[in-house]
Amino acid sequence: MYNAHVRLLLLLFGLGLMAYLMVGRPAGDSIPASSPVAPVRALKDTERVLKKVGEEQEKRNELLDELLENKKEPASVGSASSVSSPSIIDSVGWKKATATVFWVGEAAGEDNGQIHNRSSAWDVEWEKSFGGYDDPDTRCGFLPCGFQPRLNAFYVALPYNDINDAGAYKPEARLIPWFDAQKTGTQLEGRWIEVRAGEVSCFGQWYDVGPFGEDDYGYVFGSSTSPASRMGVSAGIDLSPAVRDCLGLDGLDVVTWRHVDTPPPGPWIRTQ
Repeated sequence: MYNAHVRLLLLLFGLGLMAYLMVGRPAGDSIPASSPVAPVRALKDTERVLKKVGEEQEKRNELLDELLENKKEPASVGSASSVSSPSIIDSVGWKKATATVFWVGEAAGEDNGQIHNRSSAWDVEWEKSFGGYDDPDTRCGFLPCGFQPRLNAFYVALPYNDINDAGAYKPEARLIPWFDAQKTGTQLEGRWIEVRAGEVSCFGQWYDVGPFGEDDYGYVFGSSTSPASRMGVSAGIDLSPAVRDCLGLDGLDVVTWRHVDTPPPGPWIRTQ
């Protein structure tokens, strides 16, 4: 804002001098041109010159607009005016992805790279922990019929695992925005993800790794705008049946997603 003030004052000063030279001193004016008071008299003629010179008026208006813009207060992260949910991890931002659907208990097949979902990357007995098979076709609202899940039915998978095969953190894992050096085990399981399709937003917890990769830090946390994997449809996120139904998707759709700390109230909370 300081630079804008300086620019405006320089412009007015320059135009004032120009006006003084163009218009000259009024009859009987005894102030010499070399006097320090001369610029003051010249500035009084500025408005009259600006009315005659449209281009200079436009420049002045632009500078005034810039001053007003610099006085505006930026919207705070997490405020109602800037986001629809609290505590956004703003260093990552929105990512675009082709979304596929997966579910707890899914058998291995061509669609999932021959990897079953009875286990997750962090829970070898995921189906048991969940409480049963999360049937994608037979639903009772957002839930599978026949049992009450013991885990959240709103879940997702992203193509990065912070733990290597030896059980240690990968080198780049310490760059995760919420990394806690005092914590043991994965820093990712259970984290909240906002997924948007059109104008609809739903939320799910990060329960597994995929699709088709577990080392894509650049896409999940970095500046990459698309997933590294080129397998299948190059999907960047897996959605549970509940998230799919919440967004009104058919099973293979383009969405945007981002990390959040805490979701707003919704079915993703009631079904935990």
